[in-house]
Amino acid sequence: MKKSTSNQKQLLFIILEFLSGLGFSILGGHIYLLFDSNSLKASIFYTFLVMFVSMFIGVTIMGYFHFKSITRSEDFSGAVGYSFLGMLLSLILYVALIIALYQYLPDYLSSVVLPIVLPLMGAVIGVNFLIYKKKIRRVQGVH
Repeated sequence: MKKSTSNQKQLLFIILEFLSGLGFSILGGHIYLLFDSNSLKASIFYTFLVMFVSMFIGVTIMGYFHFKSITRSEDFSGAVGYSFLGMLLSLILYVALIIALYQYLPDYLSSVVLPIVLPLMGAVIGVNFLIYKKKIRRVQGVH
């Protein structure tokens, strides 16, 4: 029973990391746009940049509470690095998908959903990578 509650707690934190990253991303982009006076291209670039930084902050804040709840705060700095790497790799995947499939993807998917959801998923997977890596090692008996 204890293992089931632990898995439910971890799933809850993963969902909260996703929602926190999404919320911070939308909030950061919206706040930036309130004060923006750049040209259109610069405005789009800076808005996405602010959204990605806000997303990263949102995921890592919730990730900190996740690591603190499982008493593994010492691994959090490594998880932040993996989160950044996951977000960067998923951005590269997004660009590759757009280059390869730009004719076949609907506009809303390629311009609204994918540039936010893919990096967000990469950041959430990255921040949780160390937790599951150590859990797998523990199951295999390797320390």
